[in-house]
Amino acid sequence: MPIIKQLKNLSKELGKKDIWICLHNNRDRNLHNMINLIYRREENIPHKHIDKSEGYHIIEGRMIITIFDDKGTIKDECLLNAADIFLFRIGKNTFHTTVAKTEYCIFHETRSGPFLKDGESIFLIE
Repeated sequence: MPIIKQLKNLSKELGKKDIWICLHNNRDRNLHNMINLIYRREENIPHKHIDKSEGYHIIEGRMIITIFDDKGTIKDECLLNAADIFLFRIGKNTFHTTVAKTEYCIFHETRSGPFLKDGESIFLIE
């Protein structure tokens, strides 16, 4: 079964939960590749990764990426969709959100590793 179909089926089985499939071998890899499925929701807290950039490639659906300054003011927004603008890169130390604009959005995310659970992401809470 193709990986996208597996992702959709698993998400539905779990009650329409956001879900991702890691394509890298382990958390210690220097490059992380993931296929993500996120659902549209009303709220998403801006966050940043101090030493890591991220790249997004939209596979299905639409997603808006919003960039914020350190005070929470919107600096830029980009609507991504598979039929038009479908690639986007966020530099390190940049507050941002990723929000599905369709029922769900599926995208390929790349980011530098390794994965560090504590202190990797900083959330902007007003």
